Amino acid sequence: MVRTEKAVLLTFFLAIIISCMGCQSDRTSADYSILGIPGEIVTVLFSDEEQIENESDYYDAILDFQRIHPDYIQSITVVSPNEEDLVEAYHIESFPTLIVLIDNDMTTRIEGNLTRAQIFNHLVSELNIDEQDQIS
Repeated sequence: MVRTEKAVLLTFFLAIIISCMGCQSDRTSADYSILGIPGEIVTVLFSDEEQIENESDYYDAILDFQRIHPDYIQSITVVSPNEEDLVEAYHIESFPTLIVLIDNDMTTRIEGNLTRAQIFNHLVSELNIDEQDQIS
């Protein structure tokens, strides 16, 4: 009888440990799912769909930049405030916020109410692109 109780308790604790390990790995992969592969430039826009009309300059600047410098921005990931793991992982406090990751390191962070030209020029400056490519 005692042996059966120990077996049940051991099984119970193992089940809890295994389920907790699964939860942790899911959260970790969610936090870093946008990092991409080494050497890849990842552009992430944290955007609040309820304020989309106030964020149009970000979208316009990113599209302009991608058109002029296609080697620097291959793709754009848009993250909403509902994706709390990513918002927390990247310490996002305001929307919109644009981050650029190179080799999994954040090289650029642009946030707040900025014009299309300011966002574009900040990207040019931060990514060390020839200054003649800036717009006014």
